Amino acid sequence: MTVKDENPTLTKAKLFARRIVKMYGYLVNQKHECVLSKQVLRSGISVGANLTEAKYAQSKPDFASKLGIALKEAAETVYWLELLQDSGLLTETMSSSMLADANEKGYAIMAINCFNIETARTVITAAEETDSPIIINIFRDMIRSPVQRFIA
Repeated sequence: MTVKDENPTLTKAKLFARRIVKMYGYLVNQKHECVLSKQVLRSGISVGANLTEAKYAQSKPDFASKLGIALKEAAETVYWLELLQDSGLLTETMSSSMLADANEKGYAIMAINCFNIETARTVITAAEETDSPIIINIFRDMIRSPVQRFIA
C-alpha cells in the first residue's frame, strides 16, 4: 500500500490510519480489549476514507459534508485515545505519542489546500457548520481574489 498522495492531508491521514491499525492489533492481542479499540479503529481510519470520498463529491454540499464528517471523526479519535489512556489500556507514552502525532501533523485539526475561491468557501462553510477548527492553505493567486475578506 502506498501512502504518497498528491494531497498532503490525505497522505497524513493514511499514515495515521496505519498507526491506528497497529495500535488496534496491540490492544486486541496484548490487552484483550475489543470495545474501545474498535471505536478508535473506526474513527481513526474514517478520517482518510471521508477525505477520499470528498475528492469525488457529487456537489459542493456533498464535498462540505464529507469534510465535516472527517473533522468530526478526527475529534472523536482524539477522544477515544484519551479514554484509552485514562482507563490504563494505553500507557501515557503510547497515547501521548499518538495524540502528539495527531496534533502536530494536523489530523485533529484538518488542513486543506484551496486552489480556488469556491473550494475555500465550501471548506469554510463546512468548518463553520460543524464548529470545527481548520487550517486552510491558500495559494498566492487566491490572495488577489475575493477570498481576501475571509483571511483574518
